Formats: sequence, structure tokens, C-alpha cells
Amino acid sequence: MKEEMVQAIGGGVSPALRRTPSTSAAIDNSSMVRVGGGVSLMAGNNLTLSANASHENSAAANSRGGGFVDLARSKPNASVDYKTETGVGQNALLMAGNNLTVEALTTTVLTGASRAAATGFVADANASGRIDIGSLHALTSVTIGDFASLNAQSIDLHASVPELTATFEARSKVTALVFADSDARSHVQIAGENSSDNLVQLSIGSGATLTGTDSVHVLADWNSISASSQAVAQARALVGDTDAVAIDNANLAAHVTEAADAVFATPALFLDALVSVTDQDVVRHADRTRHALADFGEGRTGGHLMTSPDVLVSALLRPAPAASASDGIVAEIPWLTDDRVQYRSTHSAPSERSQETSNSNSSFPLTPLLNEALSDRLSKSVGKSWLVRALSRAMRTIR
Repeated sequence: MKEEMVQAIGGGVSPALRRTPSTSAAIDNSSMVRVGGGVSLMAGNNLTLSANASHENSAAANSRGGGFVDLARSKPNASVDYKTETGVGQNALLMAGNNLTVEALTTTVLTGASRAAATGFVADANASGRIDIGSLHALTSVTIGDFASLNAQSIDLHASVPELTATFEARSKVTALVFADSDARSHVQIAGENSSDNLVQLSIGSGATLTGTDSVHVLADWNSISASSQAVAQARALVGDTDAVAIDNANLAAHVTEAADAVFATPALFLDALVSVTDQDVVRHADRTRHALADFGEGRTGGHLMTSPDVLVSALLRPAPAASASDGIVAEIPWLTDDRVQYRSTHSAPSERSQETSNSNSSFPLTPLLNEALSDRLSKSVGKSWLVRALSRAMRTIR
């Protein structure tokens, strides 16, 4: 958490008084979890790879006082940039007996406040400032490398921004005998349009295989988005110029992409990209109702909310694994449970009975391709392990 606060206070009988406090608070964070190319990870129960980042940042400035001619300025700025990434390298093997989770999560809370007050025969107060999330980059990503293999009962790939809050409030107040100039300007920017790294992204590489005997979930999403830009300008004088401007921009993109030759082998596949935000979650408020008797100012709000949830899928979906006449062998995949190898094979003619047995035991026929791929990958990656040697022997027995 980072917080900046600056304050300037003045007063007296000087002919002219000027105060200009300003501050800036910036965070640029990188959180990465990576499994290297060709690495094998196995777990008897659950296996989780998670990059999790949480950011809190705040900036505030306050200027107030009085003089015959009083000028007050306040201009704080705050920003958060981040990259939260979880990656599985090329030809890596991940196996879990129950749930396999690969995720990247980013939470950000960014706030700012600007205050300016002036009093005099002629007085001028300007309270302005802005906050930015992703002026350089705001990336949350999960990447499955080329020819990686993920195997479990259920697989969950999740790139997410579960919470994002960005609020800025600017307030100016002027009291003058003759002329008052009161300006409040607030600017909130989420995920600038000038960077290609401002998105939630989940990508599956060429030749990757995801095998979930129960299900495979693939999700990229933004949730609990709250953005608020408020400007309040007040003036008390015979003549004045009272301006209140509130700008709030948000560009939220969520992408799921799979290479054409990636393979999902599962009875239940869920793919989605979501941006859970509405216009009510993005607040723009400009208030100048208390102004001078003769006033030439204006109140204005502006900005946009752009969302881009895209799922680009051309991968191959294999049907739920089941017995077939060509296979003739029903074999349980070697899930690791309580540090023991469970591998069962039965020679049986394909029938409804064998189908039921296969489903109840989370089993499916090992096609020659899958059998060979598992055996080859296990022996190459961790061939010195007694566990892998046992798996290899069992596979050779079945063949």
C-alpha cells in the first residue's frame, strides 16, 4: 500500500498569496509464476499454480488560506501499473489426482482527493488531479505453452480481476468580495487505450492437451468494477467563473484464445470471457450549483465505458472418453492418490455395462496416441522417479 498526502495552509494581510501543493504516487508491480519448459509436476490430490497481486495506492493534496488576492492550487496524481502472469512452459506436464488450477488474479484499489479553498477581495481556487490504472500496462494473464499437457479430474484455468476500485474527488471553494474563480476537475482513467497490455488474457498454445475426466473450465473475467469521478466547485461572490469537470474512462478487455491444434479431452467444457460492469458502476458527477450571482462557468461530465469480451476458439474438442470396439481395453488414467498409484485395466467387450464401469471409476480407454504420449513424457521428464517407473511398467503391461 502506498499513500501520499500534502497540504499547504496560508493566510494574513499580504497583498497576494499563492499556494500550490502537488503530489504523485505511483506503483509498477510485476508478479509472475512460471513452470519451465519440459518440467513435470504431479500431485496426489490438488495442484494449484497461482500468481496473486493486490495493490492499494492513494494521493491527496489540500490547499487553503486567505489574502487580499488569494490563489490556491491543488494537483495530486496517483497511478498503478501491473503485470500478473502465470505460465506453463512448452512440453510441460502437470498431473493432479483431483483438481488442477492455473490462475492469475489482480486486485486494485486506487483513490485520490484534491481540495482547494481561497478567500479574498479577489480569489482563485483550482482543485484538480487524476488517477490512472494501466497507463503503461495492466495485464492479468494465464498462458499454457505449446505441447504442454494438463491432466486431472477437473481443470480450472482462470485469469481474473476479481475487484477494481478507482475513485477521485476534486473540491474547490472560493469566497470573494468582487470576483471568484473556482475550478474543480477530476479525471479517472482505467486501462489506457495506448497499450496492448491492458487486458485479462488466457491463451492455450499449439498442440497443448487438456484432459479432465470430469470437466475443464477456462475463464477470463473482470468482476466488481467500481469507478467514480466527482468534481464539486463552489463560489460566493458578485461575479464569478465556477467550473466543475468530471471525466471517467474505462477500457475493459477479456480474451480467451486457443490454437487450432490444441485439444480438450473432457465430457464437460466451459469457455467464457466476461466483463461484469454496467453504466451504473461508472460514476461521473459534476456539481456547480453554488456559484456567484453572475457566473460564467460550466459543469461538464465526459468519458466512456468500453468492454471487449472475446472467446476465439478453434481447438479440437474430444468427446467424453468412453469404451469403443476399436480400443477393447478400458484403463484408468494413473491418478496419484495418497502417494499410491491407482491404475486398473480390464479387457472387456464394449457394452453398456463396460460404459457404466468406466464412468463410475473415472476411466476411459487409453488410445494408442494418448498411451504413448503419457508414457514417453513421463519417462523423459522424471524417469528417475520410482513412481514414474511404476507407471511406465504398468503401461507397457497393458500394451
